[in-house]
Amino acid sequence: MRRAKGSMHQIRIRKLNRQQRLVVFRPGALGDTLAAAPVIWSLRKEFSDTCIEYLSEEHTKSSIIAASDAADLIPEIDRTYQYSPSTGWRVRLLELRSIIMPRRKDILVYLCYQRTSAFEVLRDWIFFILVGFRHFIGFRDAFKDAVRGNVSDSTETEYERLFRIVSSSGIYLDRSACGALRTDNSWGKEFWHKNKLNGSTVIAVCPGSKMQAKRWPAERYAQVITELDRDARLSFILIGDDNDRDVAEYICHNTTATVVSAVGATLLQTSTILSRVKMYIGNDTGPMHMAALQGVPCVAIFSARDRNKKWYPWGEGHIILRAEIECAGCMLENCLATPPECLSNIKVESVIESVKRIFNRRCV
Repeated sequence: MRRAKGSMHQIRIRKLNRQQRLVVFRPGALGDTLAAAPVIWSLRKEFSDTCIEYLSEEHTKSSIIAASDAADLIPEIDRTYQYSPSTGWRVRLLELRSIIMPRRKDILVYLCYQRTSAFEVLRDWIFFILVGFRHFIGFRDAFKDAVRGNVSDSTETEYERLFRIVSSSGIYLDRSACGALRTDNSWGKEFWHKNKLNGSTVIAVCPGSKMQAKRWPAERYAQVITELDRDARLSFILIGDDNDRDVAEYICHNTTATVVSAVGATLLQTSTILSRVKMYIGNDTGPMHMAALQGVPCVAIFSARDRNKKWYPWGEGHIILRAEIECAGCMLENCLATPPECLSNIKVESVIESVKRIFNRRCV
C-alpha cells in the first residue's frame, strides 16, 4: 500500500534495495540510543542489504554522552548524523538537507520520546518533509499515542514501544534477532590480565548516574560488595563516567573485597568489560542497558521517578528492585531528599538476595 504524498500514513514495506536507506531518528543520549538497538538489529536482519543511518541531536553538556558515540557501539548502523538543537529551524533544515541529501525512496524511521506531544509530532513530520523525506515509519503511532495522552499507566517498556511503532508499518520484526555491541577483545584480555581477573567470577557495579534522583547510596553499594565477598570469593569492577570517581573511591576504601575501578573508561572499553562479566549490579543507567543487551543478568536498582517498567532492561533473567511511594512519577532529576525516599526503601539485604537468586538460577 503506497502512502499518498504529504500524508502521515505510512508506507507498507515488503522489500528494500541497496539504493534505499533507512534513516532512524532517535533523540536522546546513551540510554535512549541503546533502547533502539534491538529494533535496529531486527531491521538489519530483515533488510540485510539496506543502508541504516542514525540521526540524533548533539549535546553541549559534558556530562551527557552523545548519541552518536553510543550509536558507534551498534555495528548495524552504517553512518551517524548529528544536528544542533540550539540553532534555528531554518538552519537545521538546510544543515540536514546538505548532509543527509534524502533520495526519493529513502525512509525516515521516527522513534521519538514517549512524552512527545501531538503538536511536536506534527511539527517534526512537517520538518522532515521539508528536509526531503517522503516515506515515514513511526509518525502515525507516535501521533496516536500523543493524542491519547501517552497513557502513564502502561506496562509497556521502551523496547516494546519502539517495536510496536516500527511493526505498525507492516514490517515483520523478529524480536529474537540477536545482535551484539562493539567490544575491544584485545583490550579486554589485557585489562583482565593486568588486574588478575582471569579465573575469577567478576561482577560489574555501576554506583553512579547523571541524575541524583537515580543514585542508590554509595555506602550501601560498599556493604553489598563486602557481604557478597564473604559468602563467595568474587571480584568486582566499578564502572561509570568521570563524574563517578568520588563514589568509586569511597567504595574502594570501604570494602575489603577485590575491587577494580574502571570508572572513566571509554564507552567501548565499558562495553568490553560488560561483555565479560557474570552479572551487573547498579542503578538505572546506560551501562545497565549495555549489560542487558549483551546477555548479562542485571540486578537493577530503580528509583520511582519515572513510569514503572518503562526503562526496564532488555531480555529476561533480570531482577528489578523498585519501591513505590506516594510521589512516584515525579520525573525529578534532583530529588528534594538525599537519598530519595524511593531508593532509601530498597535495602542492602534485598540486593544481596537478588544476586544470590540469579547465581542459583544459573547453577541449576
